[in-house]
Amino acid sequence: MAEATRFWKRFASWVTGSGRDQFSRASLRLAAVYLGLTTVLVAAFSLVLYLSLARNIESNVEGDFETEAAQARFVTETVDAIGYNILLADAGILIVVSGLAYVLAHRTLRPVRGNFEAQQQFVSNASHELRTPLTILRTEFEVARRADPASLDILDLLDRGLEEIGRMSRIVDDLLTLSRIDADQEPLSFSEDDVAALVEHVAERMRTYADGYGVQVSFTGGGVPTLPVDADHLERALVNVVKNAIEHSPSGATVRIDVVSDQRGARIEVRDSGEGISEEDLPHAFERFYRAKASTFRARGGSGLGLSIAKWIVEGHRGTIRIDSAEGQGTTVVIALPATRPSRVLHAGAVR
Repeated sequence: MAEATRFWKRFASWVTGSGRDQFSRASLRLAAVYLGLTTVLVAAFSLVLYLSLARNIESNVEGDFETEAAQARFVTETVDAIGYNILLADAGILIVVSGLAYVLAHRTLRPVRGNFEAQQQFVSNASHELRTPLTILRTEFEVARRADPASLDILDLLDRGLEEIGRMSRIVDDLLTLSRIDADQEPLSFSEDDVAALVEHVAERMRTYADGYGVQVSFTGGGVPTLPVDADHLERALVNVVKNAIEHSPSGATVRIDVVSDQRGARIEVRDSGEGISEEDLPHAFERFYRAKASTFRARGGSGLGLSIAKWIVEGHRGTIRIDSAEGQGTTVVIALPATRPSRVLHAGAVR
């Protein structure tokens, strides 16, 4: 009894030990629950089967032997053989079930594990993005504190500080938006709107931003019918896409924005002549905080959240967004918006 107790203590220590991650331990515990339930059912079924067969054998062979001793010996040997075979069958069943239980438990917890790892990565990336402007601010202020007051350019220091604060504010705004999306608290509200005029307005807004990078913004479009859109959200999606194109374009380049009517509704294309996206990075372009290996985007202040938000907004319109790009050949983002109004007001939970 003491030996059995020590064994189960060692087994419990192995299952919950620090050498295994928590999802492996959870899988083992869930598998143990499955196995325990199966063991109870198999044991109960086997006991009933054993007792029933034993009684049937005793009653069926009664009077078939010359002596009671021979009959008793036959019954005992037969019942023992049946019990042994039942135990072997039970052991085989439990071995198979234990393996299947772990596999099923692991598959059951896989979505939970994926969400947990994504959340951990999200928190890690968000912390990293916020740490950079904070580090710059601290460095600037520490240098300013040690500098000769007569040589200190207060306005320049304040400008740099405000620039980093603005960067942090944009990151926090994007994080709050994504938080509302994940919590199903970011509704889309649709009304008929002039999509061509809306896109042209975005182009006008972004020209001032593009001037800071030495980039031109051109717009062509017309003849697009009014469509059911959430103008505020769609404008934000377009700003994110155009901003991304500007930040990836070399000085002197032009970001081209075209909007045309098609059979489904409207198609918006945003083209840049920047460094492009590699084949390896392209499938991850809409992932939150994804860092392309060759990209200079982070150095220019991007948070890595804009395209994720744009994708959610476009898909919330029952539209599609895709990226056509090749390394060294620029990038084109194509947004297709349908002419039909969604059947209901959409929330984040409706679109993934």
